[in-house]
Amino acid sequence: MAASDYSYVRNAMQDARLLSEHGFDQWPDIDSLTRYACDLEDAVHALAESMGARLRKDTFNHWMVTFEGEETSNG
Repeated sequence: MAASDYSYVRNAMQDARLLSEHGFDQWPDIDSLTRYACDLEDAVHALAESMGARLRKDTFNHWMVTFEGEETSNG
């Protein structure tokens, strides 16, 4: 077996492990990926709220983290 064959197999095994670690049996379709992204965003917001933080985008569409009682002048 050529070295490139081993590289292909190793990469395929790494991809399979990565997908499995994130709850996928195979490469997800766009609907599954969209649901996953929405669930992930919900989890990030829940985590931020548990620490007294709020995630939002400013007027320049950049993500910001603010804490309770903290005012921002950028959006």
